Amino acid sequence: MKYTATIDGRTQSVKKWCEELGLNYQTAVARIRRGCSPELSVTKALQVQNTPIDGHKTCTQCKCVKPVSEFTRLSRRAGNELVPACKACDSLRTYNARKDRRKELLSAYSVGSNAECAVCGESRIAVLDLDHIAGGGNKDRNTYSNPHAFYNALRAQGYPPGYRVLCRNCNWIEYLKLHKRGEYK
Repeated sequence: MKYTATIDGRTQSVKKWCEELGLNYQTAVARIRRGCSPELSVTKALQVQNTPIDGHKTCTQCKCVKPVSEFTRLSRRAGNELVPACKACDSLRTYNARKDRRKELLSAYSVGSNAECAVCGESRIAVLDLDHIAGGGNKDRNTYSNPHAFYNALRAQGYPPGYRVLCRNCNWIEYLKLHKRGEYK
């Protein structure tokens, strides 16, 4: 089967694009077969396989030319392909995505539209926690590898009931009430 792609207004076969740009033809075809559209897959192949010149590559996020050691390998099967963004930009992207996911989770379990403690009304995101209303936090901590895996599972389940948002102080007081049989009031 012959694949064609349009890049910058020019249409030609994927094989010719790969020859012209020094890309691996099998990788480009594999991307197309995985379900990407031909234009998207070749564009991704061009970005990812941006062949390093003298051990350097340009980051697609910060546009800085950095040594190849500042980029992560795509996968073992992909050979020497590098991810498009440098390690620092990729780390920042991951951090921001996790922060946004946590805000979304806290907003979903808050009483109002903004994330706030159900008891005292504290609204600083940094001090808010997710409380298991009937207990069971240890079970969830042992089930999931990290909090973000737990957040993803709750999101996939459509934010099921049984949780609420508390600040760390109120969460600790609830813990003491539950486990110390009401000794703390």
